[in-house]
Amino acid sequence: MLIINALLEQIRKRSALLDSVTHLDISIDLQNGNSLDPHPGLVGDIAQAVSLGNEFAQLVPGITYYEWPFVTNDDVLLAFIRAATKHYASNLSRISCELTVLSDVEHFSDKLRHLDIRCYSNDFSHFPLVQSAQLKMLRLIGIEKEFTWSSFQGDKGPNVLDFSSLKHLSLGVPFVTEEETQDNSPDTIWYGPADLFEYTVLAPQLVKFRTQLCPFSLSCLSSITGVDILPEVEILTMAKVVLKITNLKLNDVIKRKFSGYAKESVHNMLYMNWIDFANDIFCIPDFAENTRIDLNSIGSSFDASTINWPYLNCLIIRERIDIEYMLMLIKQLPNLTELKVFNLKLILTDDGHLSIPEIYESSDDELQPLDVNIKRITLMAGPLLLPATLQADTTEYLCKRLPSLDIVEY
Repeated sequence: MLIINALLEQIRKRSALLDSVTHLDISIDLQNGNSLDPHPGLVGDIAQAVSLGNEFAQLVPGITYYEWPFVTNDDVLLAFIRAATKHYASNLSRISCELTVLSDVEHFSDKLRHLDIRCYSNDFSHFPLVQSAQLKMLRLIGIEKEFTWSSFQGDKGPNVLDFSSLKHLSLGVPFVTEEETQDNSPDTIWYGPADLFEYTVLAPQLVKFRTQLCPFSLSCLSSITGVDILPEVEILTMAKVVLKITNLKLNDVIKRKFSGYAKESVHNMLYMNWIDFANDIFCIPDFAENTRIDLNSIGSSFDASTINWPYLNCLIIRERIDIEYMLMLIKQLPNLTELKVFNLKLILTDDGHLSIPEIYESSDDELQPLDVNIKRITLMAGPLLLPATLQADTTEYLCKRLPSLDIVEY
C-alpha cells in the first residue's frame, strides 16, 4: 500500500502534466512475487485501495490504451487495479489485461478496437459486454468451458457474431500437458466454449486467424463467414508456431473438414499431432492448391516419408535441414513447384570454409534425377552467406537431381 501511496503522491505533484497521457502500462516485479505490498498489516484495507484506484483514474483521466499483463494474488493491489479499470473502460480504444481485473466492468465503449484478454484464473463467470462490430483485433487466451460468445453484441440478427471490422482473431485454450490429459476423463477436460457452434462469425475483413493445434479451436474456422480466402492462418503447439497457411480457401469443403474436428471421433483429443493434422487437410485439393505452407519448430528429425500432401504447391521450411533431407521432402511432394529453405545445414571444413558435403561426395552415377515438378528453390543458411563457388556447385548439383528446376536463388 505504501508503494501505491507513493505513486499517487508523485502523480498529484505532476497532475497538470498527465492530462494528455493516453497509454497506461502497469508492471510488477516478478522476482519478488505478485505482491507489491511489503507491509502485511495493510493487506486487508480493500476500501482504501478502491479509493486510491478511483483517485488514480481521476488524476490520469485520458487513458485510452491500457495494459495489465499479469495476474496477482494480492487482494489490495487487485482492488486498486479494478477500481481504476472501471473508470477507463468507458473510454478505451485498446486494452490488454488479465480477466480478473475486469470484474467491476459491465461493458466497454464502442470506441474499443483492440481487445486482448488472458484468463489464468479459469473463471469466465463475468465478461464485459463488447460492441463486436467495431473491433479490429480480438485475442482470447485461456478460454474455458464457461466462456460464452453472448458477451459480444452486434445487430446482424440472432446467433450471428458481428465482427464486421475484425482483421485479427486469436483464440487460445489453456495449455494442458499430455499427462494431465491422460489423468482426466473426457467429461472433465475442456474442449472449447460451450456455445462455440451456436453462432456464425461474420468477419468479411479478417486477414489473420491464430489458434492452437486443438480440434475445437481449429473447428472455429468452420463458423467464419463473409470471407472466401483467409490470407493467413497460424497454428501453434505450446506457444510455438508450427504451421502458417497462406491464402486458405474457406469454401464448403474446407469448412466441413474443420467442423469435423468437433465431432465425437476427436472429442477426447485436446491436442493433435501436427503431421496427422497436416496429412488430414493437405490431401484436399481445394485446401492445398495455391496455398503456401510455412513450417516452423517442427523438429528436423521427423520422418519425411510419413507426409501425404499430394496437391501442395508451395512449401517454406524454417527448421534447419540438410540438402538430402530437402530432396527427400521434394520427392514426397509430387506437385510442389516452389520451395524456400531458410536454414540450410552447412559445415565448416578443416581449412575454415563453408561446405555442403553431400554435393561433393556423390559420383555422377549416383545422382539419380527425381521425377518431380519443382520449378523454383530459394536457399538460405540462416545468417550465413553461401560463398559464390558453393552457390555454383549447389546449383549444378540440384539441376542434376531435379531436371524440372528452373531457378535457384540464394
